[in-house]
Amino acid sequence: CCEQRRVFMKKMSFNKMILLLSLILTLQSFLPNMLYAATLTETTPSGIPYDDLGKEIEKYIEAHKDVCASVSVAVFKNNETLFSTQYGFMNIEKQIPVNEETVYEWGSISKLLIWTSVMQLYEQGKIDLNKDIREYLPDNFLTKLSYDEPITMLHLMNHSAGWQETTYALEVSSIDEIVDLETALRNTEPPQVNKPGTVTAYSNWGAALAALIVQEVSGENYVDYVHKHILEPLGMNQTSIAADYSDNQWVQEQRKLLNCYWITDTYRENLGDGISYILLYPAGAATGTLKDLMTFAKAFVPKEGETSPLFQKKETLERMKETSAFYGDTDIPRVCHGFLTLQYTKDIMGHPGNTNGFTSTLMFEPESGLGVVIMSNQLGETVFNYGILSLIFGDYGNHQRVLDNPVLLKNDISGIYTSCRSYEKGFASIYKYIGGLLPLSKTEDENIYKLSLGKGKVIRIADHQYIMDNENALRYLMVETKNSDGHTVLQMMGCVDMVKEDPLSFGVKMISILLFFIIILISIFKILFKGLFFVIRKIGRKEESISHKKLHRIYIIMTIENAIVAFTFYYLILAPVTWTRLSVMIQCMVLAIAVVISLINTVIMIKQWDKKNLTKPSKRRYIATVVESCYISLFIIYWQLFNFWSC
Repeated sequence: CCEQRRVFMKKMSFNKMILLLSLILTLQSFLPNMLYAATLTETTPSGIPYDDLGKEIEKYIEAHKDVCASVSVAVFKNNETLFSTQYGFMNIEKQIPVNEETVYEWGSISKLLIWTSVMQLYEQGKIDLNKDIREYLPDNFLTKLSYDEPITMLHLMNHSAGWQETTYALEVSSIDEIVDLETALRNTEPPQVNKPGTVTAYSNWGAALAALIVQEVSGENYVDYVHKHILEPLGMNQTSIAADYSDNQWVQEQRKLLNCYWITDTYRENLGDGISYILLYPAGAATGTLKDLMTFAKAFVPKEGETSPLFQKKETLERMKETSAFYGDTDIPRVCHGFLTLQYTKDIMGHPGNTNGFTSTLMFEPESGLGVVIMSNQLGETVFNYGILSLIFGDYGNHQRVLDNPVLLKNDISGIYTSCRSYEKGFASIYKYIGGLLPLSKTEDENIYKLSLGKGKVIRIADHQYIMDNENALRYLMVETKNSDGHTVLQMMGCVDMVKEDPLSFGVKMISILLFFIIILISIFKILFKGLFFVIRKIGRKEESISHKKLHRIYIIMTIENAIVAFTFYYLILAPVTWTRLSVMIQCMVLAIAVVISLINTVIMIKQWDKKNLTKPSKRRYIATVVESCYISLFIIYWQLFNFWSC
């Protein structure tokens, strides 16, 4: 063998050896650089080269710094961090800048911990996504169901179980008021108002119910389960999920350093520390650092061929990222087993989150593994949480499905829309018509509609597809479809269906509300003037001459009663941020008693009526008061303002 080698070496010329060695050294020197340079040519869906990402994001933040308290941003691809930054102040007044140890509230991103837990138990065969959830819950746990059809875990994931919005307080201001998850769910159970699977209405209660199922099936307290099976395996030691941060002392102390803000182009308010305790904590109480949230996000986009540390099988994560609900009859994904989707140049998935003073976003593009997390200590922040998404992922108008689907239909979607994430039963049903309306009106451009109230517009970009633009960086897809009653429905981001109201029916309801306000204002003015005249007469020691004292007394009682209804309505419907059962029960009973007294006094007044001896002004005054009181009674009955038990 050695002899053969010597012969071979002799046959090779010296120049050829030098050339071969030079070629090998050249390749060794340039190949890594060539491969590295190739990776730098990768771009985001919007066309930004990866190596320019930091510069572009910082430029965007700088351009909008006037509406920023603080924002922390991280962009990643699979398990690689492409860019990370913290900008602004956790406390503007004290000039305390944010840093890598700043903690933010996740808000509804916390729900991804629930759905991850569910999929882990699904992987183990302990949860069937299509089985009636009552099989996992304590006996007779659900007490306000209206339909016999089963509610499945997929219904909870898709927010289509049929519940109306939760009525009673989901947050408390004192640690002493915190109760365990099961008790909190029982105390706040909303009625089921739609058949499962027919209407989409985002539900914090439904998500928290899924967390209780995790607790029941696993045999572990939900907080302990998440720490053991999600946070600890990922090394997320700077995250808390308990309602009072008691599961992580470090986070508890860090959270006290932050102030929250509400900042717009024209308004700025310091909201203080914004600390409140979420009773349905699995649905929105997680709090932690940007790094930890990014670590969690990366676990959903492992490199090709690798298994997520969250699951034992690759197939489980693949199943989780499959579409579980589409927009209308389209092939556009709306929900993917708890992940909500947003449509840009590419479809992305994840979850946004909002609390009383924080806005956060976790989103990723499942095919490329490119993702972003954004966190801010601002209420309802959209400039950064959605503007940066647009910066990275581009405009939905450039999505291939839009380019392949030119606008052909010119159907009119103008009108008033009400949200299915509202109230149908109980005293709060009136909220559907005094808040949360989406009024769309035509413009000169047949493909553009404007919001008749507030700021924003809706742009038709394809048949049955529209972009809602709040003109403050938030742009999202709406899909037009029809419900079983034939009404137009706009399916919106955040798992909310908006139903177009019949103009006549809506007009009658709005007139009834307006008339109610007019009558109660008249009643209040009557009381004020009557009191003023009474004081003047007492000072002048003059007695009022009244020929029909009994009728006059009933007139005064009914006027006072109408004023009491006015104040009760204000404190029940217009004033409260949250409701408690006791206060609601008392106020609803006051309104119910007012109806009874009104009817009794009306009957008495009719029996005592003596047309011969009454002056025309007295007749008009008494008749008007009876009509006003009867109308208020009918209003209370129609809007269920006495009903505190079914909601």
